[in-house]
Amino acid sequence: MNPVIWHNPACSTSRNALALLRERGFDPDIVLYLENPPSEADIRAVLLEAGFSARELLRMRATAEAPRTQGSIRSGRPRIRPCWRACWLTPDSWRLAPTALMLTVPGSAGKVDDSDVVAYDGADFSLFFDGSANGLSTNAEDVDAIACDETGHLLLSTVGGFSVPGIAKGTDEDLARFDAGAWTILFDGSHNAGLAAEDMGRVRARLRGE
Repeated sequence: MNPVIWHNPACSTSRNALALLRERGFDPDIVLYLENPPSEADIRAVLLEAGFSARELLRMRATAEAPRTQGSIRSGRPRIRPCWRACWLTPDSWRLAPTALMLTVPGSAGKVDDSDVVAYDGADFSLFFDGSANGLSTNAEDVDAIACDETGHLLLSTVGGFSVPGIAKGTDEDLARFDAGAWTILFDGSHNAGLAAEDMGRVRARLRGE
């Protein structure tokens, strides 16, 4: 499934985003939104898929006291919100997968990239899963959906095909399980659900007792 970009050729950020997609092997469907504005329903669907409110996507105007940032407005103050591709809430903390090629987060997590998963307990970040150290090394192996099973082990899907120890060939419609260095396929989307042409972009694990 090709990504879709709402594109403005006159905007440098939009041009850079399009170039990045192509650099990473994607051939996105381009919608020139100034010529073909999205409907309210289209915008609501994108916000729902991204997990943001419209207010959280507002760009804050830069001032001498407050540099430009992006985030939501709480009590008149901007709240900086890094861009996360996927997130999962556990009983004690968040699990977050970044979208940036290289993102610096506060605390012990340091620099993380889009194959990693970090944890956030409400006060501190920590590295929960190091993708490059566990076989996820190509652009296609960036994480785009995460969850945890009832034992706390990581479940994930990638933006494209992947190959890790124990799994010779996985695809973006599969769900893999990672347990202390051991990989297994938990859900084979192409063979079990006819999803060969699709991409798993979000996952929710229903725990016993829910």
